[in-house]
Amino acid sequence: MAGGWVLYDALTQRWREVARPRNAARAMCDEAALTARVAGSGDETEMSQDTNPTALAARLAKGDAPVLLDVREPWEHTIAALPGSMLVPLGTLQQRTGALDANAEYVVYCHHGGRSAMAAQWLRSQGFARVANLEGGIDAWSLEVDASVPRY
Repeated sequence: MAGGWVLYDALTQRWREVARPRNAARAMCDEAALTARVAGSGDETEMSQDTNPTALAARLAKGDAPVLLDVREPWEHTIAALPGSMLVPLGTLQQRTGALDANAEYVVYCHHGGRSAMAAQWLRSQGFARVANLEGGIDAWSLEVDASVPRY
């Protein structure tokens, strides 16, 4: 595509063309704006939300607990997991979405943040408005918040 990007969504296995914004240099530097366009909202005010481990820990300490959605595999969850998290492996997310409350607030996490970013984007595309990705995943949580959480 001339003047834009071609994106491949591995979760849905579809290709998509995205027009380049007028000020492409600024948009490339503005990760949040680029994420919003990739998510397909088309609305710059409706950007994808990420949270970092420190901010999530502060919220949890105050009792402001979103649903923690772990999209890793069961063997990974056995090694290390955030307390109270719900395990829904990425490969089963599509089938299990109906059991999730679309009005609840979710923080999705995985090992380093890649799978959870895809899961968060997919949930938003299904009408889940309050979904955040945990930047750096459980590995960052171990490094920044709780060193007792095993790293693997």
